[in-house]
Amino acid sequence: MATHASSAISIVLLSGFAYLLGRAIYNVFFHPLRKFPGPKTMAWGRLPWTATVLGGKPYQKLLDLHDKYGPIVRIADNELSIIHPDAWKDVYGHRKGGGLENTKDPFVIMGNEHNLLGANIEDHSRFRRVLSHGFSMQAIAEQQPRISTHIDLLFQRLHEQCDQGKTPMDLVTWYNRVTFDVISDMTWGEPLGSLEKSQDHPWIHAMEVSTKGLNFIGQTKRFPAPLTPIFEKLIPKEVKRLTRDNFMYAAINVEKRIELGESRPDFMEAMLRQKGERAISKEEQVANAFIIMLGGSETSSTALAAAVYYLLKSPEAFSKLTAEILSAFQTESDINVHNIQNLPYLTAVMEETLRVHPPLPNSSPRLVHEGGRVICGEFIPEGTGVSIPHWAMYHSTENFSLPHSFIPERWLGDPRFDNDRREARKPFAIGPRNCIGMNLATTEIRIILARTIWNFEMRLAEDSKNWGESQKAFVLWEKPALNVYMTPRNLPR
Repeated sequence: MATHASSAISIVLLSGFAYLLGRAIYNVFFHPLRKFPGPKTMAWGRLPWTATVLGGKPYQKLLDLHDKYGPIVRIADNELSIIHPDAWKDVYGHRKGGGLENTKDPFVIMGNEHNLLGANIEDHSRFRRVLSHGFSMQAIAEQQPRISTHIDLLFQRLHEQCDQGKTPMDLVTWYNRVTFDVISDMTWGEPLGSLEKSQDHPWIHAMEVSTKGLNFIGQTKRFPAPLTPIFEKLIPKEVKRLTRDNFMYAAINVEKRIELGESRPDFMEAMLRQKGERAISKEEQVANAFIIMLGGSETSSTALAAAVYYLLKSPEAFSKLTAEILSAFQTESDINVHNIQNLPYLTAVMEETLRVHPPLPNSSPRLVHEGGRVICGEFIPEGTGVSIPHWAMYHSTENFSLPHSFIPERWLGDPRFDNDRREARKPFAIGPRNCIGMNLATTEIRIILARTIWNFEMRLAEDSKNWGESQKAFVLWEKPALNVYMTPRNLPR
């Protein structure tokens, strides 16, 4: 019996090995993507790229690959990475004449099938119609008093705790607190209270960990079913628990917001008042509230921290922006939604920050629709995963001169950058699924950055002088503390 059992196991193992070997040979030498350049060590299967993603530095690996192999690189058996600017409209753009959309990769959107991030075309259009007005500039201007309440409290706390510039402040923490409080208030009717208590709400940590967890889980689901349980065991139990808790917290807060009724002007109000064909189910309300909270907080706080870091590493740029802000306003209260939009150097600083340190450094892959599609002049077979990695796109010398340097003047007509492919930079993506929160994010970044400079003279602490150089990214950046000495300017409030 033992001999027969041993023989059966051997046959199964040998059969499995033969299948994997045959599949690897097919992928490298006979697969439809074999014509695209890239390392053969990544073409045989999914595992090498998955290991790169889980290692936290896929953005740097992609730049290295594109520097070596060109604008289109095969990074796995059935996936391409593209950094040519024309790819934006070919991959993400609007389809003309009712053409098919390149769908989102189901493994990337897993758990988000009922919200703006991952819904099918029909549901996404329904969500977008319901929520779009709340993210318009008109609506943001109407919400200014509510937004200002939280921003005012941020600067009150910074003044209270800056110790006259003798003790460094972690701006990653403080920018997280204000952006989470703002979007929480605008989503389900009350802030998280992080600014009021001067401490992080547990959900901020849970959100960061669960985003990373969903990325890990999505990667494990790409492998054949017998291997999935093995890979899932590698995911820490704490990550799984916080991922579950995150959705539960969203559901609890949606219930609390429903009890307030429809009269309060916020994102939930727009969903609650829909009837008939536009009605948003409870499950969809929770899912959309979750993704609005994530998209409206972490990405803005990342951009703010990055802007301060690169400005303090670039004294000339910091000096120019300071001069523009201090000359543009008489008092701090003048820095508002209406007055902040037309400062050219502030806008250039924001544009350059979103290029050098895009809040979402990696990519959101799409699957090529039925029948295949021509992308950047190359026919790509249906079902192929195609992605445009922001960080690699923005740091390629094919698209930008001095790509690793923070130079806001590149957006202000400096002739050194006449050959830059500015259309390559799309931090909010394009097409029907571009970021719905772009207006809120850019307004928040402008106001908070301008008020930071109005209120404080700043210098980097020694332990933060390489803050932007070696971060890992799992969907979002894993940001260390950004410690900054902040000395009050004592200008008119």
